[in-house]
Parts: sequence; C-alpha cells; structure tokens
Amino acid sequence: MFNDTFSINSNTRGSIVIYDLIGKIIKSEKIDLEITNLDLSNYPNGIYLIK
Repeated sequence: MFNDTFSINSNTRGSIVIYDLIGKIIKSEKIDLEITNLDLSNYPNGIYLIK
C-alpha cells in the first residue's frame, strides 16, 4: 500500500507500464538511472499491476 506516489530505484534505464485489473494501461513512463518517482494521486484507489 502506498499514498499517491511511489519510487523506483533502478540501475538501468527502461520503462514502466501500470495496468488496472482488467488489463487497461493507465500509465506508461520511462525510468532513469537511480530514483524515479511516480505520482498516481489522480487515479482511484484500487489494485494495479506494474510491468
């Protein structure tokens, strides 16, 4: 569980895709080296999948 934002610490560049439980992409973003902060405060409470 998290509140509005979460951080990803990575040692490589890449991308992240966040899906809802029916498989709809709700956010796609590139991640940089070190820490990337993602803000999900505009999305409803629920369970999301991260790839």
